[in-house]
Amino acid sequence: MNHKRNLRKEAKGILDNLGQGGISPSVYDTAWVARIPDSKNPKKPMFPRALNWIVSNQYPNGSWGGKIEYYHDRIICALSAIVALNKYNDSKKYQREIEKGEKYINSNIKNLKKDNYLTVSFELLFPALLKEAKGKKLNLLYNDSVVKKYLKIKNEKLKLLPENLIYKKLTTLSHSVEFLGNDLNKKEIIKVQNSNGSFLNSPSATVYVYLKTGDQKSLEYIKEIMKKFNDAAPVNYPIDIFEICWVLDSLYSMELESSFTKEIKRKIIFLKKHWGYRGMGWSTCIPLADLDDTAIALGLFRKNGMKISPDVFENFITDGKIKCFDGEFNPSPSHIIHLYDALKECEESDFVEDLKKSCLNHITKMRNAKGYWYDKWHISPYYTTSHAIFAFGVENEISKKAIDWIIKTQRRDGSWGFFEKGTCEETAYCLQVLLLCYEKNKKIKKQSLEKAAGYLNDNFESYDYPEMWIEKCLYTPFDIVRFYIILSLIKYDEVN
Repeated sequence: MNHKRNLRKEAKGILDNLGQGGISPSVYDTAWVARIPDSKNPKKPMFPRALNWIVSNQYPNGSWGGKIEYYHDRIICALSAIVALNKYNDSKKYQREIEKGEKYINSNIKNLKKDNYLTVSFELLFPALLKEAKGKKLNLLYNDSVVKKYLKIKNEKLKLLPENLIYKKLTTLSHSVEFLGNDLNKKEIIKVQNSNGSFLNSPSATVYVYLKTGDQKSLEYIKEIMKKFNDAAPVNYPIDIFEICWVLDSLYSMELESSFTKEIKRKIIFLKKHWGYRGMGWSTCIPLADLDDTAIALGLFRKNGMKISPDVFENFITDGKIKCFDGEFNPSPSHIIHLYDALKECEESDFVEDLKKSCLNHITKMRNAKGYWYDKWHISPYYTTSHAIFAFGVENEISKKAIDWIIKTQRRDGSWGFFEKGTCEETAYCLQVLLLCYEKNKKIKKQSLEKAAGYLNDNFESYDYPEMWIEKCLYTPFDIVRFYIILSLIKYDEVN
């Protein structure tokens, strides 16, 4: 089917509606919502549809989570789900689901080592949930060596943090505050609550605080998201800044910005309104800047004639290490790639040139032997690798091996997929790279482009995008992913 005439129209529609919350449901967070008891009958949930959604979304193998079996995702989701179901299991109504979940967790704890990255705060949340499950006598392998390993990692991490840091200032710990279990300071935690009632836009963290404190502002946030998303809560809401930055950045990467000047101008004005002296975070509700959003936003501003100083990046450099968030322990490639891309838009200076060299050094060390990159924000290396190629350019030595890897790993049906099968999202990333190479007179077979575009066209009406973005569990930012796919086909039509 040929969608050529409607592609630009749909792209403009997405641009106009960015920030409305296009994000997949989260089992982990919905299970926390299901724990909230009804105010009149504590033996029943306040949100019964959330509990029913959990039951209906269990996989036959007993797990819950994203469509791709990424073990950190499946296990943290399954653990959250069975703890929630156990709360309402007095009549053994959910015993079958709980036992299947227990079996999955016990059988697959050993497989956690197969994943390249942990989900967000897994080393804090996994031990905390296990401790709670043990108190409820759920049948899990509490003394397994893997369990002990994560408990050790948690303890070591907490020792490195200043005492009571979570109450003294807003940090990423607020996003996963439920790891505190019964150790929460109920009075102090409210000091780091966000204006929308949430704790760093996390439904699960916000539910936890409500259950411990009865804070009504927290409950209002939960009611708002459940009204918007119906049966299931997302893992993070709202994500408006993040959505806008990634979508606009993709337009410039694909050199398609001239077709969307009015839409871009409106979004740039919106972003500038929310820019702070330390940069910006992923949401208008979050006064916590991160390097990823700050770098992409600064690059967008400068491409639109705004001379924002790159000095803002000094906030993300500690002891020579480039960090996405203050206090980050394990930096990953994507935010360094986006920083380098932003620095290309800045006037030359000693600071800019030194920071670009530092980015290249970091990225070179993070690349694996096959020439591509894994990342802690996305489970597919096609995401990170495509962003690296766009940032560093197809002629850069660092990109050449990565391009070869992309060419060699295209599937027979024209798609790309790092896991069991190809996906539209990963195919869009790779097609974008090959189109860039094709335009730069690199030797790319036209048949490869045709097959990739054919795959995307054949699957264009399917909106069932596997969750590959990493948070506390895996998720899909629908509008971002859909936009990448549409842009790939627009660019393919232009090139041909």
